[in-house]
Amino acid sequence: MDLTKLIQERDVLRSKWKAVRFEKLQWKSILKELPLGVSKKEATFKYRQLKKEQRKLSIQIKNIDKNISRALHEKKKE
Repeated sequence: MDLTKLIQERDVLRSKWKAVRFEKLQWKSILKELPLGVSKKEATFKYRQLKKEQRKLSIQIKNIDKNISRALHEKKKE
């Protein structure tokens, strides 16, 4: 892949990661305020779902960073 495309893709993923993190933190604060019950279960589910999504995005960002550094290293060899 082209280096500029990789960098753009990484930047898009980082902005998505930040949005998911913000939403996750909002749900965490809501979760702390809720009493035990059905509403707490729903909020917990949503929080965990966002946490998993954030983890997946982090892994994707890490992999793209590896690809970028690999491409830069190969470019340096030439």
